[in-house]
Amino acid sequence: MILAIHHDRLRVVKSTLPINQLTRTVIFPMLSGLSPQDKKKIKLVVFAILLLLGVWMIWSPYGLKKAMETRNDLKSVHEKNKLLREKNSALEEEITRLKSDPKYVEEIARKKHGMVKENEMVFEFEEK
Repeated sequence: MILAIHHDRLRVVKSTLPINQLTRTVIFPMLSGLSPQDKKKIKLVVFAILLLLGVWMIWSPYGLKKAMETRNDLKSVHEKNKLLREKNSALEEEITRLKSDPKYVEEIARKKHGMVKENEMVFEFEEK
């Protein structure tokens, strides 16, 4: 179904013709009876509508600008997820080492908590 303007009247044209045949057989003959000024007005109205549609497609809440922002947000979230997965993997590896490696537990206890074995003395030297 196509809406067509003919001498200031709007009419519905039902057709099974392809659009290129439809424009040649229905729409162009309707425009041929119009004055050059009317054709110019129609072209201006069509151009204005297309311009408004283009602006709306870019700047609407669901337009291209929003789509680009959403794509950039999604990319940053994926990067964050990748970093968090790597961090989780490292933490899981450390948990495994803490559960299964007594020497690693001892190393952590000495370095982070300053613990010493029985009969062991710690000497700290100042750096110059």
